[in-house]
Amino acid sequence: MNKIAIIGASDSVEKVYEILKKHSDIEFLLIKENKIELTTKFILKEENNVDGFFLTGVAIYHELLKSNKTSLKKPVTYSKRGSMSILKSLWEVSKNNNLEELKIGFDIIDETKFLDVCKEFDIKIKSYYHQEYIFGKNESDYLKEYIELYKKNKINCIFTSFGYIYLKLKELNIPVYRIQATTMEIENEFKNLLYRIKLKKAEKNKIATAIIKINNDFIRINEEFFTERKEIEKILIEYSKEVQGSLQSVSKGEYIVISNKNFILDNNNLIKLKLFIQKYKNIEVNIGIGEGTTVFNAEKNARQALKLSEIEKENSIFFCSEKEIKGPIFTEKELKYELDDRLNSISFATNININILNKLSLLQKKEKERYFDSTELAKYLDITERSVNRILKILFEKKYIDERKEKQLTGAGRPKRKVNFKF
Repeated sequence: MNKIAIIGASDSVEKVYEILKKHSDIEFLLIKENKIELTTKFILKEENNVDGFFLTGVAIYHELLKSNKTSLKKPVTYSKRGSMSILKSLWEVSKNNNLEELKIGFDIIDETKFLDVCKEFDIKIKSYYHQEYIFGKNESDYLKEYIELYKKNKINCIFTSFGYIYLKLKELNIPVYRIQATTMEIENEFKNLLYRIKLKKAEKNKIATAIIKINNDFIRINEEFFTERKEIEKILIEYSKEVQGSLQSVSKGEYIVISNKNFILDNNNLIKLKLFIQKYKNIEVNIGIGEGTTVFNAEKNARQALKLSEIEKENSIFFCSEKEIKGPIFTEKELKYELDDRLNSISFATNININILNKLSLLQKKEKERYFDSTELAKYLDITERSVNRILKILFEKKYIDERKEKQLTGAGRPKRKVNFKF
């Protein structure tokens, strides 16, 4: 018998359990916590006691991803709120309100899905304000923005997916409604979780995820955007079929493809992603690919790769696993370096970003005994020379570099400082 923990806000946990309790062959552990920041400790505490986790929303899942200490070995999924959730919320509020008088504020749900539902069912509202779901934004930020918008009369009704925000707004007597995942959406994700548990127990090949992020400056609500967005999604759907994976829209402009690592890392499929970012070189497209033993770990590594792609400041693809980082893929600048515990300990001791240390380590291995000046390193790392000098100062103090001074070719000015890295 599988044991599954359901974690989230009280009302969401109760709803999920009422829908799933008919599965008599599953033992459920209910963990109710309205404040998202506190959910991670419960997940870590119960990991060895369960076969998988069903989280009641994406915000809890992303709270896990943000934690540097979290590397889950057990499968995890979360209930998604899509078009059916929006329609249900609008139907609930219409019982006691005239929709055409409402100025709605809402979160989590994709803005385009909200507009599609309103258009499909000819739902007319006065206006709306969308708080886009941003990875890293916390509940307090959403709550503060809602309260300020309400005070300024820019909204008079709020739809929220956050249990904590719902309770706080209720306390303030601000009109608020919960966006809850529907029975169909919860059942679909539960099936996904059972499949992942089965896959994990069978110890199949590793999983990989590809995160494709379209720069927000491109995401505009007008006819031009809708046309191009449909074209982009059509390409990504075809790509997900090629890698035999599933395509998910996480937030506005961000898509995740989940599949077997052998399909995603296949050279021909990587070329398809490269052609995709070249096709849309007029906009910023960043891609991070991650590998892991679970979907969670694969996505966590993919988000680290995505950060490197965003730092690159040009359309690029990076790959990250527990053992290596590679990228930007299919470019002259492509580098591949292994992650090791010694560099992690140096990063911890010096507070220098591990990716910078990895790049410097790889550079020294390639160039062997060569010494580098700060101008060369600034160009190589794509940071300012001032930042390089700050890093070199720390590493010198910790005895991780050798330093020597060379005379300028012109014979004028101070001798130029050059360094060799000892890690």
